[in-house]
Amino acid sequence: MKDEKKKSWMNALYAYAEGEKKRMYLSVVLSVFSVAAGLMPFYCMYAMLCLFVAGTATAAGIAKWCLLALLAYAVKILLFSLSTGVSHAMAYTILEALRLRLADRFLHAPLGDVENHSIGEIKSMMVDKIENLEPPLAHMIPEGAGHIVLPIVSILALLCLDWRLALASLVTFPLLHGAHVQDQRRELFEIRQIRKLHEQHHR
Repeated sequence: MKDEKKKSWMNALYAYAEGEKKRMYLSVVLSVFSVAAGLMPFYCMYAMLCLFVAGTATAAGIAKWCLLALLAYAVKILLFSLSTGVSHAMAYTILEALRLRLADRFLHAPLGDVENHSIGEIKSMMVDKIENLEPPLAHMIPEGAGHIVLPIVSILALLCLDWRLALASLVTFPLLHGAHVQDQRRELFEIRQIRKLHEQHHR
């Protein structure tokens, strides 16, 4: 049952992204590489600590790893900015199309049906409810992909260092999963409300 709800929720979300999937995939790829680049400064710090422990630390060696960490961080910021820009361009293109469709429905609906809705209701449908689709489209899809990659790569890195550290890090997963489920339920409710409004005006 939960799998069916999750599938229907994801299908509804991807349905709104129809026609903009190339930009959506590009945003996801950029987000994943941004997360990967964000892990490099930690590796650089680890490499510097290894130099000090081994007693082979030199000014040139420390400078090299510091510059690599700075470069990786700059790449992370650049890729994240590009990912966010692409995802927002995609999201607001979709929101524009939805508002135009809704306005067209009102223009072709019987006058009596339109008058049954107050200005506040129409404003809520045209602005507020459609705007609620922006967070999942512009943030959840690309950033969610990056957030999935981050724990996987982190756990693999911890396994390479010490399997006990990897097991200890798994303790936080239930808490994170609970927060994620609550957020998905809220987004699903908002998407269903939008779909109901479209179905009502389509009749």
